[in-house]
Amino acid sequence: MEGTIPRRRRTKKDASTAELLRAVAGERIAIGDGAPPRRMSQREALAHLLWDMALRGDLAACKLILETMEGKPLQRVAAALGPLEQPELTADEMARAEEALLEWRS
Repeated sequence: MEGTIPRRRRTKKDASTAELLRAVAGERIAIGDGAPPRRMSQREALAHLLWDMALRGDLAACKLILETMEGKPLQRVAAALGPLEQPELTADEMARAEEALLEWRS
């Protein structure tokens, strides 16, 4: 195809986005104007920011906090299932099935 840019394959030494985010989340930073500033990981700072947003009325932040802490609520799924269909068996097939069941139970 003309005009497409070939995608570069990731090598083992390249980090995934998730790995990079985990590395950055663990870095410690100084927060606050007070003396001395409070030191915490970026992950902890993000949690404080998210909590502050929720307390200010951000519903998306509230939802994220509750889903993270309590889990997502179960969703009911309406299934359009018809009646359970059973195969038609002849009298001989039914007799063999009953015999097999009795043997299995003993």
